[in-house]
Amino acid sequence: MPVDRSLLIEFLQLYPFQPATAWWRAIEVAHLLRHPLPAGLGLDVGCGDGLLTRLIAAHAVPAERTWIGLDADPAEAALAIATKFYKDVLITPADRIDQPSQHFDFALSNSVLEHIPEIDPVLHEVARVLKPGARFLLTVPSAHFHECLRGPSPLRRTLLRQDRSQYWNQIDQRVAHRHYWTEEHWQQSLRAAGFGDLQFSSYFSAPEVQRWETISNLTAGVLYELLGHRTPIEIQRSLGLRRSAAMPQWLGSLLAPVLSLGARPDTGHPSGGLMVVARRDA
Repeated sequence: MPVDRSLLIEFLQLYPFQPATAWWRAIEVAHLLRHPLPAGLGLDVGCGDGLLTRLIAAHAVPAERTWIGLDADPAEAALAIATKFYKDVLITPADRIDQPSQHFDFALSNSVLEHIPEIDPVLHEVARVLKPGARFLLTVPSAHFHECLRGPSPLRRTLLRQDRSQYWNQIDQRVAHRHYWTEEHWQQSLRAAGFGDLQFSSYFSAPEVQRWETISNLTAGVLYELLGHRTPIEIQRSLGLRRSAAMPQWLGSLLAPVLSLGARPDTGHPSGGLMVVARRDA
């Protein structure tokens, strides 16, 4: 189905200087929202500034939910606290959650685990704090993400002598991706951590990934080259973008059709995103 432009407009408002991120999130969250979000006390693993999950909660089927955020970065946690969305925000690594065992009714991790050096300890710790039968919803780039990319431009290949492998490495460094696990790998690690009843679904088709790639290369990619190959958050902080004002809705409404012009899902090829819903074993 075509990109949800209303969601894209909302994400452009949230991330006015990150159009590539807004594009990715609009596709990802539309897919996530097709899966019922549980009620009760939820743990937001890697909450960042909190804006993303606040938007997810606003669009989810209404239910009694209370959220606790978790992020290891004090600066990001401070932004999450400022939203007043969370009951509490824990400033701690996700493999050391300062909460009782069997405490949460569900957990959510949206495009976070691919950035963490060691995922398995995090899965075990999330399982520990979830009640038996509680669900863990997570989204990550799939094992097919690289093959969905268009690859280096002719200019890059000629001037920089950059092949596809080098290009992939540069993309990974720029967006701080460490992992692209297969479904089989996720199955093994989640079951070892104490999860079962695993459900996998795909999103982010190759044409959609390539649209993200183009937007990202023209925006964050340029800044990455100009500002010394720093991480996205480091660049955003140095430019004062983490606390930037929201984009006016009228401007988002004009920009969204331009970004999505001609972009269509392609279900005949592997997808760049993977969603997993796992249930904590009893």
